[in-house]
Amino acid sequence: MSTVGVEPPFEAALRLAERHFGLVGDRQLPGLGIDRRRWVRAVDSRHWLPMSHRVWRRTGAPCTDDTCAMAVVLHHGDGAAISHQSAAALWGVPGFRLWPIQVAVPRAAWGGSDTIDLDLPAGFARTQRAQDYRVIVHRPRAWPRRPVGELNRIPVVRPSLLVLQLAPHVAPQRLQRVFDHLWSRRLLSGPTVAADLEPVMGRGRPGVVAVRTMLERCGPDYVPPESNLERRLIDLVDAAGLPPLQRQRNLGDDTRWLGRVDLYWPQWLIIIEVDSDRYHSALSDREHDAARQHALERAGYLVVRVTEQELWHRRDEVIARLRAAVAAAKTRQAA
Repeated sequence: MSTVGVEPPFEAALRLAERHFGLVGDRQLPGLGIDRRRWVRAVDSRHWLPMSHRVWRRTGAPCTDDTCAMAVVLHHGDGAAISHQSAAALWGVPGFRLWPIQVAVPRAAWGGSDTIDLDLPAGFARTQRAQDYRVIVHRPRAWPRRPVGELNRIPVVRPSLLVLQLAPHVAPQRLQRVFDHLWSRRLLSGPTVAADLEPVMGRGRPGVVAVRTMLERCGPDYVPPESNLERRLIDLVDAAGLPPLQRQRNLGDDTRWLGRVDLYWPQWLIIIEVDSDRYHSALSDREHDAARQHALERAGYLVVRVTEQELWHRRDEVIARLRAAVAAAKTRQAA
């Protein structure tokens, strides 16, 4: 952005805007040595356009989803952060969208109205997929340790707090998928969630029971599924009332390592391998799988293979095969 023809101290505002998607908030003005009333009188549509009554966008700066998210945070000042489903979208969790933009504002940090209407440029709706352009403000009573981070320069709640925020609003299975996705990307783990949220996990807070239940179910040795297909099979097993599966276990016989398996029932020595259409359709893959399965069976393991097609379209057959495998393993152990 050019600063030609702009009188000091407004040059400082332009430099700041370059780091914030072309935006300046009125709460930033004192740090620039600019009186708000002077700023409001001096601002005109040639150089700045209002995004709200507290935030302005430099003329010519693009208005994107990230711009809108930053504008919402700047409107509410220090301590505010994109939260809930909007934060999930920014962190790249599948199935979540930024709009309506949700923001968490500590009660002590904001005494203004919880209503904000963004002044979006003409044509914005035609270039975006979102249809609900509201801003939803949350005002938590307490924050955990390290509640806020930055993602692409936008203040956003950290993944641990995100899990707690989503817990009252999504089903337990979806919460588990969010947790697994963030863990698989090394953005959190069971121990870090427990430690980060400990100060706010008191009784009566929405979502606490769901998060505690999930962490207890996972246990200290939990490993998140490495694919959506594994998660789908785990959910299917859970819905059928079968015992929990261990994940990504290294197995072998008395003399050698035989491989890392997808899912495992150690009490019955049953291995379940999930074959995706993409990675297990080639002849070389089938030959490798057959050789590996033969080695595992020689070592005393019972191997059940489940395909992607079966998981999506023949779930009852999958459960029937798993129950049959459990019955066979129990018979073998009793013999």
